[in-house]
Amino acid sequence: RRRELIATLRPLPGVRPTLCQLQASGIALAVLSDSESPAAELRQRLDKLGIDSCFQAVYSSRDLGQAKPAALGYQTALAAIRLPAHQVAFVGHDADELAMPTVAFNYDPEVQADRYLERFEELLDLVNRGGLLAAAS
Repeated sequence: RRRELIATLRPLPGVRPTLCQLQASGIALAVLSDSESPAAELRQRLDKLGIDSCFQAVYSSRDLGQAKPAALGYQTALAAIRLPAHQVAFVGHDADELAMPTVAFNYDPEVQADRYLERFEELLDLVNRGGLLAAAS
């Protein structure tokens, strides 16, 4: 079943063009994933989805030896994009992962976040009007 899911993997609506626009705007993007797969394999999947080039770095909990919300993953991703935590937002779906200024997308009903996206494209507006940094204050 896992192989079938990987073979049919596709981005949710709006994800690819939004990531491309963010990257083209100079926004630093990285992936931090709790995964059984190493980062190199995650990169291959992102490439098949047509979004690998959007990310400066990809990290897997398998490679790091720790899962979110352990600080190591966040610190490693921050170091890769060379930004302090107060200038970064983590976009995720799991309540345990959302430990910094947060943007929830495709989230469970009980998830608490600073901002909620109904459509991934809304992330562009949030970044462009400074809403992520305001959430961190």
